[in-house]
Amino acid sequence: MIVIGSGNMTRNGLINNGEAAILLVAESNADVGEHATSWDELWAIGKVATDKDIADYRAKYKEAKKLRKTLVDLGVSPPDPPSPKPGQDLGKNPVWEVHPKSANGVWIDIGSAMGKGREVELPRVLMPYFGIQDGTPSPQSRQFLLSNGKTKSLSFILREDNQMWRISFSKDVPGSDNLREVVGGKLQRSTKAVSFIRKTPAAKIAISFDDVGGQDYQKWQEASENANASGRTRAGPSGRNYGFF
Repeated sequence: MIVIGSGNMTRNGLINNGEAAILLVAESNADVGEHATSWDELWAIGKVATDKDIADYRAKYKEAKKLRKTLVDLGVSPPDPPSPKPGQDLGKNPVWEVHPKSANGVWIDIGSAMGKGREVELPRVLMPYFGIQDGTPSPQSRQFLLSNGKTKSLSFILREDNQMWRISFSKDVPGSDNLREVVGGKLQRSTKAVSFIRKTPAAKIAISFDDVGGQDYQKWQEASENANASGRTRAGPSGRNYGFF
């Protein structure tokens, strides 16, 4: 059995990038011998990398990385997922097929957000939707449309420890009350999610809350999955689902 594909043995190659591969299954000993011969011929083409080869590659990689950042800033290439810290649970990151800048909306579970659920942290991969890129100074204020028809200025603040952007909902934001209930004297994980949606590119971003598993939530989730743009902040029960569409 042979798998031939474009993905390399890196995190992006195995998890994030769009790759293609084909599976070849030998049906006879003759097929096995043919596959082995083909492999040996390909292997013979290679050579052991010298220090100069590695240095040349590093220089080319560095230059290509600069060009990639330009494409990401232009919105024609998806952003890289955040680099994991040593020992960090990698969780699940979306394999972007569209760019957050061109999305109509983003959403995320409230989870165990601080401030009784009012201080919600968003992964930086979603922030281009709000016009926030890597290197954008913190804080950043944006105008949002509330469900009561009023407009409200809210700020995003970058957390240096986890590189997430935190938005705090004040008490006058409809739907932000009771995001996390207290049961038996203990603050529970929220059963709510928040969405940020604009109907037209020029429109203000509307904020709304919905039950996880509710009708609107299912629409957000389905739309994100159809765009192959749903993810999870980390694996396990403490992770939060998110996506854009």
